[in-house]
Amino acid sequence: MRTLPALIALGLALTGCGTTTAAVSGTPTNSSTPIPTVSIDTTPVSARSSVGQVVLTLSQPYGNTHATTSFAVVGTSNSVEANTPWALTNAAHKVVRQGAFTADGWGDKLYPYSGTVSVAGLPAGTYLFTVRIDDPSDGEGKPVPQVSRVVLVG
Repeated sequence: MRTLPALIALGLALTGCGTTTAAVSGTPTNSSTPIPTVSIDTTPVSARSSVGQVVLTLSQPYGNTHATTSFAVVGTSNSVEANTPWALTNAAHKVVRQGAFTADGWGDKLYPYSGTVSVAGLPAGTYLFTVRIDDPSDGEGKPVPQVSRVVLVG
């Protein structure tokens, strides 16, 4: 069983992680350095129409997803002509990427959509990914249902 000695060695190596030793007046002391954590929200988000019907969901990306080159998008929508527009916005509220996914249908129920969004070449930072229901009225109608997730790039 070669794996058991390797696991024991790994466990021994990891035992001291997060601890630093400093010498003050010749006396060693231990102090823990906190490791920052980011909570990932895996709960799907949804948006409702003006009559209360769910018309859009976003299952992935999860909230606070970390991406270096791209991230997967999965959800359902009931959007005009199956068009589900998306945008990626930076911390300065500027849209840096945008596009649309095509759902498997529209009109009578929620249909799945999916795709990949590239973040290659974007500076490291916090971005807001938003999908919405298409608005053929160009903003003249009621507010457009949309859902968003934070994506961490870098």
